[in-house]
Amino acid sequence: YVKGYKNAGKPGFGPYRTHYNPIVSRRGMRKFCNENNMVIEAEYGWKGEQSSKQGTMKMLIPLLSKVVSVISLGLLDAKHADLIYIISFVK
Repeated sequence: YVKGYKNAGKPGFGPYRTHYNPIVSRRGMRKFCNENNMVIEAEYGWKGEQSSKQGTMKMLIPLLSKVVSVISLGLLDAKHADLIYIISFVK
């Protein structure tokens, strides 16, 4: 709805239902690695797909992301949406 897709959420159209597990978060990954003798060697963030639309929505979405980040006291980071980890086992 926010991005203007008229069929969004209707059967056969995305976004599709998602399932979340707390391990799939920055804090969750760090905890999992600590509990399993692993170390995060590097972490890379990517801000994700940018909308090609012009106008108010293109400006509103990044602003809303920043507001949510501030309200969540940094728990939800506006800087990136997708993370890549380089993880190794501790010897």
